[in-house]
Amino acid sequence: MTRTISITLRILSGIPFLAGSAALVWGIFCFLGGPGGRSPRPH
Repeated sequence: MTRTISITLRILSGIPFLAGSAALVWGIFCFLGGPGGRSPRPH
């Protein structure tokens, strides 16, 4: 039971890290031009 709890906590603590990494990658992707090859909003 203790092992299951530690594995569950490890997975749950990894979710915010994965979400932050995905947001960072998406932000860089949009900054570099996005799907259309150019930024929709000039900065």
